Amino acid sequence: MKNDRDTMVSRCSASVNLSVSVSYADRNMTMYDSEDKMEYVFGHVSEDLDRDVEVTAEVTILWEDPANYVVERTVINDGDSISVYVDEDAETNWK
Repeated sequence: MKNDRDTMVSRCSASVNLSVSVSYADRNMTMYDSEDKMEYVFGHVSEDLDRDVEVTAEVTILWEDPANYVVERTVINDGDSISVYVDEDAETNWK
């Protein structure tokens, strides 16, 4: 934690639970036409996912008056994207 006179910056890590609904092309119902060089999708898979993701957080607080502080800035995961895999083994098996 860094503290300048009027600003305090706090960094922490957290486990965040994400509940998302995804839909993607069903690879068993997809055909590739080599003449047209096109992929045709005839079905989709829909799933509800529940995942725990580890992230970092940085909160900058403007501290001019301790009784009335203001959250000036919040950065989650150092500004990077958060990846969620449909197949939990995909991240370690992806090449």
